[in-house]
Amino acid sequence: MKDKFYRKTVMAGILRRFTVLLLVCAMVFGNARPLLAAEAAPEAETTPAPADPGIVSTNGIAGWPQARDIFSDSAVLMDADTGTILFDKSMDRQMYPASVTKLMTVLLALENGNLEDQVTMTETGTAYCVDGSSNLYTQVGEVFTLEQLLYGTMLKSANDMATQVGEYIGGTLDNFIQMMNDRAVSLGCTGSHFENACGMPNDAHMTTAHDLALIAQQDLKYPKFREIVNTASYTLPPTNMTSTERSMTNHNALLVVPEFFYPGIIGGKTGYTDAAQSCLSNFASRNGMTLIVITLHAMDGSYAAQDNVDLLDYGYNNFKLVDIGVADYITSGGKVIIPSTADVKDCTVEVEEYEDPTAGKMVNWVYYYSGHRVGNILMTAENADAYEKYLLKEKEKTEKKDESKANKKNNNKNNNTKKTDESSADSGKSSSVKDGTENAGTDESNEISSGKVTAEKNQDGNIRSILKKIIIALVIFIIVFVIAMSTALNIIRNKKRRRKKRKRRK
Repeated sequence: MKDKFYRKTVMAGILRRFTVLLLVCAMVFGNARPLLAAEAAPEAETTPAPADPGIVSTNGIAGWPQARDIFSDSAVLMDADTGTILFDKSMDRQMYPASVTKLMTVLLALENGNLEDQVTMTETGTAYCVDGSSNLYTQVGEVFTLEQLLYGTMLKSANDMATQVGEYIGGTLDNFIQMMNDRAVSLGCTGSHFENACGMPNDAHMTTAHDLALIAQQDLKYPKFREIVNTASYTLPPTNMTSTERSMTNHNALLVVPEFFYPGIIGGKTGYTDAAQSCLSNFASRNGMTLIVITLHAMDGSYAAQDNVDLLDYGYNNFKLVDIGVADYITSGGKVIIPSTADVKDCTVEVEEYEDPTAGKMVNWVYYYSGHRVGNILMTAENADAYEKYLLKEKEKTEKKDESKANKKNNNKNNNTKKTDESSADSGKSSSVKDGTENAGTDESNEISSGKVTAEKNQDGNIRSILKKIIIALVIFIIVFVIAMSTALNIIRNKKRRRKKRKRRK
């Protein structure tokens, strides 16, 4: 009974091992490809999540390049040529602008003053010569040119000089402040209210990043403005009240700090107060595209500078400026700025008409990309009609050229076919009917033999595949069988040893 039970146990053990080995082989060989595929699969690319469209609203535009969030609480990136907003983070939120206010002060000076004018400092300007206020410690009665005052306003951010510019241009400081607010409205600014010419703290002195970009857009039309903001350092010569020179250095990190220096930088304006925190504006030009960036309320100057660099990079890396008009017909505009991967054909056009007091009826073709304004062509009504006719003629010319190319291509194709047919006919005439028959038979036999060869190749391939599978199966079976037999022999040997031990004990 024991031997019988033992044999059953041994056989059961062998079967269990045999079954396990078969299952392992099936799993290994059956899943070899999936396992290899899983190992070879490339790692999924981890891309940073885009900023919340509720924070960076331009990220919500369909097909618009996605931008990451920035440190500053409010910011805008705008194309200077078209006014297209490329990046918008709470750009219409009213904020304290600090000394970035001076963009408006300088604009009014360039629009209404003469750079060679002699300006005498008054108590209005020198009142800002106090500790804690950025100034050049000018004196009552000291004379500067308007140009010198503008350099001091932008490079040194001198509040005494900016205020004196305001009083000189406006006649009185109050009148100049009114000019600032009126000019803001005329530029389309919607959230600006100025209380002084320099940006000193005042609860009612506020603007928006978008408004400042609109102001800077006008500043950039003046070569002198570009020259001033692109100056790293400037020296004031002795005046009627000082015998020494006074030097000033530009504070703009993107112009003078190697870590933040930006290729293509035109210049910008810094600003800081406790309430406004770090504010910064910059303008750059690359490949014919000029961008304006405004950032407000960053924790410190390095954060503001990094935001400016990142936003300019975002603009130049993701957008392109495209000419869409002919100068002969256009009053202004004629360009669109769109994502680098987009085409002007992806834009829709809306036509606006209005009466201009001077030019008469005007027609404005406004281009939109996914509902977002990207450019326009402004024309007189007369030029608009002429331009439409011009475009129709150009379209007809293009269609005729395309048609001509297509016809030429078809003619060449027909000529080649005709030559081939003639060559074949000549060859047929020189050959005998017998040769023709033999050739036909040969062609037919070639097709048949070609078919046979293909079939034989396919058959050989199938046979090889089957043989390969059989060989693999046999190898697996032999391996499993050898392992099983080895296990069985070990069990039998152990059994004999135990019997011998029992006999010796007896």
